[in-house]
Amino acid sequence: MGWIAETFPQRCGDAAFTHEWYAAIGFNDAAWFGAKTPVFSPYLVYYRDMDDNLGGRIEFQISHVFTPAQLGTADHPVLKDIFVTPVFLVGIDNRQLTGHTRPAYLQWGLETTWDLSTALKLPTTHGRLALTAFLYYRDSLVDSLLKDRLYGGLSVGYAW
Repeated sequence: MGWIAETFPQRCGDAAFTHEWYAAIGFNDAAWFGAKTPVFSPYLVYYRDMDDNLGGRIEFQISHVFTPAQLGTADHPVLKDIFVTPVFLVGIDNRQLTGHTRPAYLQWGLETTWDLSTALKLPTTHGRLALTAFLYYRDSLVDSLLKDRLYGGLSVGYAW
């Protein structure tokens, strides 16, 4: 469960800011594949817009985290703390855009996460800190309401 605040600098007025509550459930699929770490890391998340329209959206995502060891960077002083994750998801509109529940978009992306806790030798007893750069392409399935879009950004995360 969590809360997201988003700012869209290309928009103006109230459309430039929104916030959402969300609940997610994930599945560690490592045992299915006989692996030590998850292979597709499937998860399902529901976002509830708390700003203007009070609709929601559902996303089903698969991804795979490539560790520094898999990338051949485990011995590099800086790159040893960087993880690369390709992502694919299906977005479903739940009365947020159209007043109906229907598929809304497909999204492909790449996330690069720097584990700051390890890199800066921060104690992890009270959580972990990470910086993630991301680049996504969204392919709209509701062309009248959503545009195909290439976008990216940075996020700072704290997990405990």
